Amino acid sequence: MPKPLSQAEIEKIAEIEKSRAISDAGLLKEAAEFNIDEKGEKELELTKEQKERIKAQAENPELWAIKQEIIDAVENSIQGDDFASNEALAVDNPKLWNDPYFANNAIKINPNYLEYFSPEIRSDKDVVLNAVREDGLTLKFTSPGLQDNEDVVIAAVEQNYEAYQYCSERLKGEYDS
Repeated sequence: MPKPLSQAEIEKIAEIEKSRAISDAGLLKEAAEFNIDEKGEKELELTKEQKERIKAQAENPELWAIKQEIIDAVENSIQGDDFASNEALAVDNPKLWNDPYFANNAIKINPNYLEYFSPEIRSDKDVVLNAVREDGLTLKFTSPGLQDNEDVVIAAVEQNYEAYQYCSERLKGEYDS
């Protein structure tokens, strides 16, 4: 017969299970799914983006910790639109400002934060679509190539017709005729 667990061991197991449940809930919220394997056991199936993020986290835990700290600080402390001067974001790290995951988290808080990201991020169609779907006027912060992209411009104008002013001259010509 196995030895009974001590109160400390029970509490440690409970804490691990709680942490796992919270982690699973976060992954599920981001589109992961539970599947039943061939043994009838539940397993969490991650999306490609989640797998890439976990791999990046494992490869550079220090940078990941900085990103998460900033995301948490942004979510908990930003008042108004003063993103650039917020002390929590005063990090001069090119990897951070080129990171689509970080950009998407910041954009969820305020789409206008797109302005502060690298040209590569402002040229990332998926990131830009997330921003313009929340606030069409963020089209002004995107690359000229995406200001000339019909998918991006349509999403921006559907959200706010005034975004039209930021689309390319070519598209303005097509829409005006």
